[in-house]
Amino acid sequence: MAKTNEDLLRRPLYLYDLPAEVLDTLVLKSDTDAEAEAIAAAESTKASESVPSSDTNLVGTQACSLCGLTFTTVIDQRGHLKSDFHHYNLKQKLRGQKPVSETEFEKLVGNLDESLSGSDSDESEEEEEDGRQDSTLTALLKKQARLADKANDSTVDDEDETAGKPGRGKPPLVWFSSPLLPEKTYFGMYRAILTGEEQRNQDLVEVLKKKQVEPIPMPKIPKEGALPEVAYKGPHIFLCMIGGGHFAAMVVSLAPRPNKNGTTMNREATVLAHKTFHRYTTRRKQGGSQSANDNAKGAAHSAGSSLRRYNEQALVEDVRTLLQDWKVLIDTSELLFVRATGMTNRRTLFGPYEGQVLKHNDTRLRGFPFSTRRATQNELMRSFIELTRLKVREIEPVQEQKKDSGSATPTKTSTKPSKPKLTEEEETALLHTSQLQAFVRRSKVPALLSYLKNNNISADFEFQPVEQNHHAPRPLHLAAAQNAAPLVLGLLVRGGADPTIKNNDGKTPFELAGERSTRDAFRVARSELGESKWPWDDAKVPPAMTKAEADKRDEREKKEASDKEAERRRAEEERLQVEGPKVSEGRKQKGNALAAGLKKTPQERREAEERGLTPDMRMRLEQSPTYQLYRNVEYIDRYCPGGYHPIEVNDTLNQRYHIVDKLGQGGYSTIWLARDQELSKYVAIKVGTADQVSKESGILLKLAENPTKQLSGHLITQVLDHFTLHGPNGTHSCIVTAPARCSVAEAIKTSRQISFQPDVARALAAQLIMATAYGHQAGFVHGDIHLGNVLLQLPGSELDHLSIQQVYEKFYKPDPYPVTRTDGQPVTSPSVPKNVYTPNWLGKPSDEVLLPEARLLLSDFGTVFNPSQETRLLSYTHLQNRPPEAVFDSTKPLTFSSDIWSLGLMVWECMGSGPFMSGFLFDEDEVIADQVDALGSLPHEWWEKWETRTTVFTEEGQRKGGIETWPLQRRFDLTVQRGKKTEKLDDEESRAFLNMIKGMLRFRPEERMTADQVLRSDWMRKWALPLAEKAWERKLLD
Repeated sequence: MAKTNEDLLRRPLYLYDLPAEVLDTLVLKSDTDAEAEAIAAAESTKASESVPSSDTNLVGTQACSLCGLTFTTVIDQRGHLKSDFHHYNLKQKLRGQKPVSETEFEKLVGNLDESLSGSDSDESEEEEEDGRQDSTLTALLKKQARLADKANDSTVDDEDETAGKPGRGKPPLVWFSSPLLPEKTYFGMYRAILTGEEQRNQDLVEVLKKKQVEPIPMPKIPKEGALPEVAYKGPHIFLCMIGGGHFAAMVVSLAPRPNKNGTTMNREATVLAHKTFHRYTTRRKQGGSQSANDNAKGAAHSAGSSLRRYNEQALVEDVRTLLQDWKVLIDTSELLFVRATGMTNRRTLFGPYEGQVLKHNDTRLRGFPFSTRRATQNELMRSFIELTRLKVREIEPVQEQKKDSGSATPTKTSTKPSKPKLTEEEETALLHTSQLQAFVRRSKVPALLSYLKNNNISADFEFQPVEQNHHAPRPLHLAAAQNAAPLVLGLLVRGGADPTIKNNDGKTPFELAGERSTRDAFRVARSELGESKWPWDDAKVPPAMTKAEADKRDEREKKEASDKEAERRRAEEERLQVEGPKVSEGRKQKGNALAAGLKKTPQERREAEERGLTPDMRMRLEQSPTYQLYRNVEYIDRYCPGGYHPIEVNDTLNQRYHIVDKLGQGGYSTIWLARDQELSKYVAIKVGTADQVSKESGILLKLAENPTKQLSGHLITQVLDHFTLHGPNGTHSCIVTAPARCSVAEAIKTSRQISFQPDVARALAAQLIMATAYGHQAGFVHGDIHLGNVLLQLPGSELDHLSIQQVYEKFYKPDPYPVTRTDGQPVTSPSVPKNVYTPNWLGKPSDEVLLPEARLLLSDFGTVFNPSQETRLLSYTHLQNRPPEAVFDSTKPLTFSSDIWSLGLMVWECMGSGPFMSGFLFDEDEVIADQVDALGSLPHEWWEKWETRTTVFTEEGQRKGGIETWPLQRRFDLTVQRGKKTEKLDDEESRAFLNMIKGMLRFRPEERMTADQVLRSDWMRKWALPLAEKAWERKLLD
């Protein structure tokens, strides 16, 4: 009998065709016991998954000792070794940290854009896979770095202790006991495989008996893809996954397939229909969808970005067409299992759109109750098998586990020792560390050197805490490890960094440089500083090399590589003329299905990407070479027809403006510091992208002629001149204004305190309110108010008396970086400049701005509109600042109230030490949830319209996942009051400020304060306006 039971349990048990001897012996475990034992099993599994046990031998041909997993087949093992999960654990091991379980890894990447992952299909490009894998790990590591401070907090330690424990809801598995099983072993099935009515039934054993299906002979599906009639009659389920440009869907019959002997084949499933799509929609080597990048940085104008936008829309159409074709199958499916992470993917499936097939409120809808991989046909089949296979698991009873754990480990006390309080010197050192590391990672050369100078910090500052920065303990080490060649050269030549200092591994900065360009920067610095400056041999730096020698060698090597590639192409063309294209024997012998999965040649991949392009798009793609990526300069791919105008330092624009340096760039313009040769003064010139219909200069001129004059227009950017440039990329609109010191956002980023002095903050907030009101009185809505568009004025007296050389001495001379092509070919296109430049820094950190310097300008009027003359439905503000009506009433035109919402958030950020909304919200649902946490419930019709609210809220309106909420008062205490070390707002001012903010941040736009009401609010009149007038030394408001 025991042998019979063992034989019975050795083969997979299909949930819909269980042997009678199993069905008749099942006994449902009670909910309490099942849940308790599931918790125990989860905790036990978590412990075993997190760190592989030394008692378990996981070394073998079908095991991964690093991740603590075993596999039933070699194919599964190979798939695991290629997965992001395995590569992440390799990174963990290299950093000296413990590996994580697969469940923990899925949680870590759950909030990241799913499109960072590549495909495990052979159709994917090898380059693309590598790039996406790197992007996934890079994005995850960056996110962990941003949250490092939070992870070190004691509250997070408490949260970590409970991480991974099931919530109060029912566990995903239902457990059954049976006398056929050994002691402490149970059968299990996923609760999700039951319908809602079946889950409410108390007798689940009877439900399981009713779900048994008789085998149905399945006719062979013809090659033309017509479905057999039985597909519409037998029970079946629908499964689909979408993400990262990959879509896979499948309809599987639940009826088992009989074999030739009349018994069922549990290992096989009858697929009624299946389809996969793949479109190139993610940004190679950077990750993220093109639409996400457009929302964050503005629409790029390259051929690649156009291709990705086209493919995103094509994928949506392909998926929706397929769902419509399968509508009969989907409507008759018992259950719908869907995985669609991210707003874009959910909208693709759930719309709303005309002819919508899938709906959010469908009671058959389910998520996969286990971790899934990338969207492929194989992954869908694996998921189906996982869902429909009866589990057999040994579970230790809870009482015994508690007893064992109690005897093995000491009882944990309820109190934890508090961390020692940091001294002011230690806090300052940590703050300097975070700021300097941020500058290095973003390769901000001028900002880094300015920060060192303003704070009297040595370029050899040691990062804190020392034990966490053993590999790169100082800025030069980190710059070398990041392969930031310009930063290395700047730290050595301008900052005076010592190249002989070694890290804890005994390595100098030069020894950490991984790229030759970075190593060359050390050699160039040795040449410029001289042999006597440092003991260069001790620093392991090779003999000196001038910059001209380095450039000459690079040009020579690029020419050699170009000649070699040309010779290879010539030889290949000759071979093709004689032999024809190579076709492997495998391709000759295999069928179409296998041939489709073979690795494609670069030409085949390019043809696949170009499929469906218009002739104009294809021509632009063919004519667009790939250039070397330069950090923190213009996007090189935007130097194309319709893009940026190529500008060099020392150029002269409009026969009048001598280009001195670069000040910045955006999605639709570059900004340059120039010397007006007619008036002998410095100006800023904003050069727009080509053929852009810019109305900014006209609007600024109209604002300057505001007839009301109730408010002075000196807080709005003043147009000194405007002209057009005709260049190789088209016609560019140029606006000349007075140069600004920096944006308010940049001043905050470079500050030690990350906030302004209280009086300065009040003065700036008042001026921002007045500038917005000035535009509203003239009839214009700004449309994109954020602190990056709010500038600190730079008095002309600080620059105009200086020569160009003196400006360079005060703010650093620009360093040109030659533009190069990745294929080694020379740059011959007139559309691309010969050199690119990092933006110079003319500003000050926010905590060093004094009240007389607190004069601002509201700038960037490219999104301005007049609501009485133009209907604007789309909001161009950043996701965190977007007014809620742009989400819920997208068919209703925006009005002045949309500005008031953004203005309220920016006033808060001026006054506080952080933004009103969390800076780590990447999803529209998360942003709306954060708004609800702070401001209360949404209007009822918006709440009902918000179909995806169930991802963040329960039906009762409670936050899911145990997320801590921050109401308005708590945000005020933590970001406004706590950020002020000297003077806090008293009770009267606090009430007045919060009353004004509440009036500006009402959900319904018609209920918000107008700009005039904000101007005349108590806080504005009593506390903010007097300080703004003191900064300007004159009356500002009548």
